Amino acid sequence: MWRSGAAMAALDLAGDPAVAAALVADGDWAAAVLSPLLARPDAAWPLAGRVAGDRATLMIERRADLVLAVTTLRPGGEPPGGVIAGGRQSFVRVLGGRGRLDRWEAGVVGADFSAATASPLGPRRSVDVTCGSALAIDGRREAHRFVPAEGGLILLTLTLAVDAAPLLRDYALPGGQLRRVAAAEGDAAQAAMLVEVLGALGGGTVALAAASAHPAFFVRWAAMRHWLAQDARGAAPTLARMAVADPHPEVRAAALAAQGMLACPA
Repeated sequence: MWRSGAAMAALDLAGDPAVAAALVADGDWAAAVLSPLLARPDAAWPLAGRVAGDRATLMIERRADLVLAVTTLRPGGEPPGGVIAGGRQSFVRVLGGRGRLDRWEAGVVGADFSAATASPLGPRRSVDVTCGSALAIDGRREAHRFVPAEGGLILLTLTLAVDAAPLLRDYALPGGQLRRVAAAEGDAAQAAMLVEVLGALGGGTVALAAASAHPAFFVRWAAMRHWLAQDARGAAPTLARMAVADPHPEVRAAALAAQGMLACPA
């Protein structure tokens, strides 16, 4: 089985950004990972793939701490109306073709991040990329896009979960204004989804109470919303603490507004 080879075994240490960068910069390692697959493209390998417009991605390896993928980008499509700061560190090797990497400074998602007051993207910085280019992209603090030239681009990307931001941010182009935030992949996204399931099923107030103390602010408030809907009296003391002491301003404001609604029943 191709996953048992030494090249794939090297991924066991690739959760460390320094190791990941060194692997992706090593053309021999990239060739060793891909050569068994390319030697038998008809072998029905158990790999997940997705196609979206001019982009096609094949997941080579997906683990809790990393994702290794190959992406092909074709030229000539409509330019995207936005760019994403995905919240994770990525290390990219250009396997074929040429094009351009555009980057924009987006700042970090701190404990007090608010979509309402988020700054727009900084000025665009661009660099030409060709076959053999190795690049580090910090999606925790920058948005980016690859623009393929004629002939397209083929990219090998190793994306890490370590120290990931809890949110991904979608920015409009042109202008660079923040237009959407969403839970990034990882523990916070998983918790947010489970909280929504709990709320939809109408049960689990003990679990919702526990989730109201989650480190991610959007998980805390989602849990509180559902807890209030199911047991407003039981949730009230925690809601009161949120209104004055939650570290996130949007949670404090929402909790204060909810207190007002509870005090003035219809």
